[in-house]
Amino acid sequence: MIATRVTESYANLFLPSKHDGDSRHAAIARIGAFEVRLLEMPSVNSPEEASLWVELYDLDLRLGVDSYKCSHLDEAIDAAHLLMIKAKLLNNEAGEAAILLRGSFCGTGEIGAAKADIDQPLLANLDL
Repeated sequence: MIATRVTESYANLFLPSKHDGDSRHAAIARIGAFEVRLLEMPSVNSPEEASLWVELYDLDLRLGVDSYKCSHLDEAIDAAHLLMIKAKLLNNEAGEAAILLRGSFCGTGEIGAAKADIDQPLLANLDL
């Protein structure tokens, strides 16, 4: 399934682009506020050559979170799989943090009541 998405995204890179600049991208998957993209960017060494990248992009912040340079589509498929897992983890963490924030303002006036509803491993990762 991921291989099909990467291959379709690769084919979409060759369609006329509406993007500014020399780089082009095509979405592979969208997971919450994150998008896994296939990018084609001009090579630093040779303007005629292009580099193939898979990027995890935060749509809310409008910036790349992580990326892998790929020599061929098999590498892009593996990279897309890894970045989709990372996007799911980041999306879950964002959701759990939102629950914590909502709970802290639920009218009790005490954050302790909200902490009781959240998993302890999540709290260990937050600087409260």
